[in-house]
Amino acid sequence: MKKFGILASTTSLAILAHSSLWAQEVAVKAYTPPEVDKRVNPEYPNRAIRDGSEAMVEINMMIDDQGRPFDVMVTNSFGGKDFEEATIKAVEQWQYKPAMAEGVPIASREKTMLRYTLEGGESGASGAFIKAYKSFLEGVKDLPQTDLDIQLQTLQETGLKNYYERAFWGLANFMYANRFKSPLEQMHYLDEALSFSRKKEDVVFLKKDEAKFARQELFKLQVKNNYLTEALDTYKYFGEVKDKESLEMFKPVVEQINGLKIKETTYEMLAVLNQAGYFHIDMFKHRAYVTAVEGKIENFSLHCDTKKVEFAVEPDTSYDIPEQWGECSLFIEGDPGTKFKLGQ
Repeated sequence: MKKFGILASTTSLAILAHSSLWAQEVAVKAYTPPEVDKRVNPEYPNRAIRDGSEAMVEINMMIDDQGRPFDVMVTNSFGGKDFEEATIKAVEQWQYKPAMAEGVPIASREKTMLRYTLEGGESGASGAFIKAYKSFLEGVKDLPQTDLDIQLQTLQETGLKNYYERAFWGLANFMYANRFKSPLEQMHYLDEALSFSRKKEDVVFLKKDEAKFARQELFKLQVKNNYLTEALDTYKYFGEVKDKESLEMFKPVVEQINGLKIKETTYEMLAVLNQAGYFHIDMFKHRAYVTAVEGKIENFSLHCDTKKVEFAVEPDTSYDIPEQWGECSLFIEGDPGTKFKLGQ
């Protein structure tokens, strides 16, 4: 299997095996996405109320042809398992107007984010956090890794209770990772520093200049790591907030990415299964395979606009995804910490 650069024009080498996920599909000519009709608010965990903790939970789920959620999965979060469990329990009770294709209700994909905020809570970081953060900034460029490990531990022990602290915690970890960890980890920490914001209306808790820097660096890392759908989403964000400087700066790269999407060119990205044993990504192309597996991968689960498919994974086998299924999210399950390359 050949390793492909992000913007390489090289056509992929032959895969050891090839699999089609469909026999015959009729193209969907008219599709209406699902629309939430009834929400059930999650219960704020009692522990978090006592501690004054806030949280965010981003989820991906399927909506059946009756408008009922199923396969609700957490894709990003901070705040702890209590918040994740409360979110899943509530969302499973939501009711949707189902997606429609050719006037017929169908199962479909949906993404949403829930933010937990306490009324009358802290409006900024605590004094203890600010002191620890300033101490970290003073040494982040020069201190050895062992000393910075201690400072990060001290920062974490202040509590990380609200959005402000979580944002600057992510930024501190990015600066640390920029010296000692991989570009993949750097990308994750910047996403956390930006509070996993995806749209203009999402609140960001960094200062304006810090947020702009963080999002520009996030775009560069998404491109470097071949997370191309995410890079295009970040570029779209620059347009929503009318950041002309970033739009102009990254326009040539985005043109190359868009060109790559329509070419018969394969590229690969490094990925790692998280502590829960899964990995999630929004697909850039309608093709997927895994190679260079260090650990164990068991299943693929595709959540598409008009289809859901699960199947066991065979390494070095390429799977085609019908275009008419629409945009898809891919979930990969296996042993926690498993490293692999995902090809598209």
